[in-house]
Amino acid sequence: MSVSFGWLRFLVGVSLTTTVGACGSSPRGEPFTTRDSAGVRIVTSTRPAWTDGGGWRIAPTPDLAIGAADGSDEYLLSSVWDATRLATGVIVIGVAGAHELRWYDSAGRFLKKAGRKGSGPGEFSDFADLRMWSLPSGRVAVRDIFPRVNVFDTAGGFARTIVLEAPMTASRPTLIGALADGSLLTMAWEAEGAIVPGQVTRSAVRYFRHAETGVLMTEIGRAETAPRYIHNLNGVTHFPYLPLTAEPVAVADSASMLLIRRGDPVIERLDLDGRLMARYAWQPERHPVTPEFYRRYVAADLATTTDPQQKRLYEAYYALTLPLPDSAPSSRELFVDDTRHIWVERFRFPGEVHRTWDILDPGGRWLGALSFPGRFWFHRAGGDYLLGATMDSLDVERVERYRLSRP
Repeated sequence: MSVSFGWLRFLVGVSLTTTVGACGSSPRGEPFTTRDSAGVRIVTSTRPAWTDGGGWRIAPTPDLAIGAADGSDEYLLSSVWDATRLATGVIVIGVAGAHELRWYDSAGRFLKKAGRKGSGPGEFSDFADLRMWSLPSGRVAVRDIFPRVNVFDTAGGFARTIVLEAPMTASRPTLIGALADGSLLTMAWEAEGAIVPGQVTRSAVRYFRHAETGVLMTEIGRAETAPRYIHNLNGVTHFPYLPLTAEPVAVADSASMLLIRRGDPVIERLDLDGRLMARYAWQPERHPVTPEFYRRYVAADLATTTDPQQKRLYEAYYALTLPLPDSAPSSRELFVDDTRHIWVERFRFPGEVHRTWDILDPGGRWLGALSFPGRFWFHRAGGDYLLGATMDSLDVERVERYRLSRP
């Protein structure tokens, strides 16, 4: 079912397409317009820049795979939520199931591990996802359960633990990115309204800039979260999102923040003081929420729910007459790669493994779409590679690297 943390979605399989598809042919004229509005750069793309047969391409098979079904513990992976490649070519994998980071050389040979379960310096709590970001110093900042961040050097040595200062206007912050000057992009939730069964509650998330020491510097912005319905069944209360709504997503991009507010195909670029610098809009395919579409969505969501109590709750919830949007969200996730291209994952049904990402260039122009029809979740993209995690039919997890061609 939907959860309040967009990053806590588990991997379910393994396979990757070999081509990057262009979204239709390009008729005459420019596929985008650029204008200035009161100092804000507005880029609007009416169609992708890539024409049929154009675009990026991915090698059909990985050139590196780390992970095994059995053997040495260093190659047994469990709950991999993130992996990154350092400037040296070393790959760092966050193995949340073991509460540790593991370093591997560019050929996939194990080098070192760090971290363990706990709440002390360099340790990780039960619910830590070990998401990580490279700092300008070359060190790696790794997210523990908020408000803690553990920092490690490139060789795997523990450097320090950062405790993010809590803002007055929201809950404890959590790390969501690293900025070019070494400061940290963070987020924290506002308190929700009164809990009244049968009512819709709304809240917001606030985005902040923290120093690398953990000191709060500035507030960058605020975005409303997806509305929740307070549902009670036989004395059990839960707080599901209204169907087909989207949480805001934000990422760091050099000295700015990119933000998608409601799953719409519009990205805002804000400077570190919260001023709007640019707005990028494009026109991917949208899905009208017809009765048939909604039935498919409900069936897909219930099919992914295996806990009997949760299934009963959601069956009763979906039997209600709920407010629905006119169209499904166009986006789910937001990502900036090493070349500052912007990746936006399109809407997909719960449990659907086919993933399509819209690609925008650093200036906000829509280039086209990249599809992964198999079960592959990528964590990093460089100029010539994709790095991500997979899980096969036997639940064996691996981290794989694919060659990426950008003509």
